[in-house]
Amino acid sequence: MNSVLLWICNLFNAVLNYGILVLAVFEFVLAIRCSTHLHTNQKEIKNLTGESSERHQTAWKSGKRKVTTTRVITYERDWGEYDGFRKKYQKSLSKYNKFTLYIQLFPLLGILGTVAGLYIAMNARDGAASLYSGVGFALSSTILGIVFAIIFKIWDVILSNTVNVIDDNIDRYEKNYTVETREAQGSALDAATPLTTADNTTTRREQ
Repeated sequence: MNSVLLWICNLFNAVLNYGILVLAVFEFVLAIRCSTHLHTNQKEIKNLTGESSERHQTAWKSGKRKVTTTRVITYERDWGEYDGFRKKYQKSLSKYNKFTLYIQLFPLLGILGTVAGLYIAMNARDGAASLYSGVGFALSSTILGIVFAIIFKIWDVILSNTVNVIDDNIDRYEKNYTVETREAQGSALDAATPLTTADNTTTRREQ
């Protein structure tokens, strides 16, 4: 059993650091793609939120010895274009979730190298050469794992802030508006003016 573990640790000694470097290159490319796509998504939802137009309507509803006034502001939205944006945004989020998942692998691979290197050093049979080789492997893998984990974690904080901004703009776009009324003394009207909204619109009612 000891010889099998030592063989596995020596295998890690030969390939693990190179594996960490390859993963770092892949993660860097993925981070660039996430940054580009999320920045594009941020611009798109900002444009969608700012392109809404307003139409005003006023309705009068008769009541006992009072008149209730409701002002209606209709924000016209292009929901078809918004659906297209959401599909692209979901793909961007999928890439971002992969990016955050791979960040967690770097410290784990560093710890694996540390343990494997110490095991090689403890079972050194040919003198100082194997001892130094094991300790060197342990230290190098730990350094690589921690350094890349820190770099990409900082990048993740920047990307997560962009995701939060996009989510805030989505909430603004889909916001449900409350209905508020303004009451004033006056004579009762015979009938109320019906309120209608066109398709693909979001209606906000307020004083």
